[in-house]
Amino acid sequence: MRIGGTTSASGITQNPSQAYLQSWNFTIERELPGGTSIEMDYRGSKGTHLIKRYDVNQPLRNQESFLSEDGFRRPIPGWNGINFYNTGSNSNCNAANISWRKRSRGGMFWRVNYSFSKSIDDSSRTNGGGATDFANALDSRNLSLERGRSTWDRRHVFTAAGSYRLPFGRGRRWGRGWGTTTDAVFGGWQLSGTYTSYAGSPFTVTTANVSLNLGDSQRPHRLRSGYQPDDLSLGAIRGSDYAFFDTAALERVPACVAADGDTPAYCPPGAFAHGNAGRNILDGPGLLSANIALSKNFQIREGMRLQLRIESFNLINRTNFIMTNQFRQFNGVGGGPRIFQYAIKLRF
Repeated sequence: MRIGGTTSASGITQNPSQAYLQSWNFTIERELPGGTSIEMDYRGSKGTHLIKRYDVNQPLRNQESFLSEDGFRRPIPGWNGINFYNTGSNSNCNAANISWRKRSRGGMFWRVNYSFSKSIDDSSRTNGGGATDFANALDSRNLSLERGRSTWDRRHVFTAAGSYRLPFGRGRRWGRGWGTTTDAVFGGWQLSGTYTSYAGSPFTVTTANVSLNLGDSQRPHRLRSGYQPDDLSLGAIRGSDYAFFDTAALERVPACVAADGDTPAYCPPGAFAHGNAGRNILDGPGLLSANIALSKNFQIREGMRLQLRIESFNLINRTNFIMTNQFRQFNGVGGGPRIFQYAIKLRF
């Protein structure tokens, strides 16, 4: 490596600490009439000495240096960016869960779960990045600005699964085997399904076409919550037909104007400030999916069974958007459209 003003470097804190996780939980379970039971629990965890990468040699950009045209000074002269890995980050997560379930009896069972949780950290990934997180640090001299919801945080999660053996189409059984071929083809019909609903994961709003040397900030100022009211127009889709969040609730940090001929450089009040919009402040699109299956078993003979199965994925044909790093909209789609699938299985 050379010291010449054009060299970047990487480093790690001296005597780095080993990351570790502490977790705890408390559960109450109660049996109810009808073969059902309810379970409630609390779960918590704390991560310590997580790794965070940031530029320890981040330029000292300010109005005085810009107007004097002396350039922006770095804390360690002669070097450009220095990617520094520090083990000083931490996380904590708290979750409450409730589950109601019925044991399989009379050809029926179900399980319904709901979870309410919140996870906070200042480093969900070593170097941030990804489609929704914020890479490195907005201000390497004030890492507390990165404290926010974890990138994978899902505030509300609801899941359900069940199965019901339909009360028709059952054959008769004689002794240890089946009596006739006609009796053998009768099997049980079974209806089963799953339902999943997740709240959206958080994302960080960043400024488009940012110019740090002119006093811009990678994150804007937040004027109000930023959550977008629903557009009740027929067929309007949030994130596709209109902005996913309220862009008027966010304001770009003022930028300077460079000198141009006889016009001197000028900086409006507030230039070179760090935007007060935090990391992971808004929720992205949620996910909702329902799958269903209808199956029938045909007992051919002892030890041999034929199963006919009809399945539908994303039964309600809901559009589930994928998080992207676009400023105004979410155009990626995940999960696919409604799908029907037919299958025949022979088990022996």
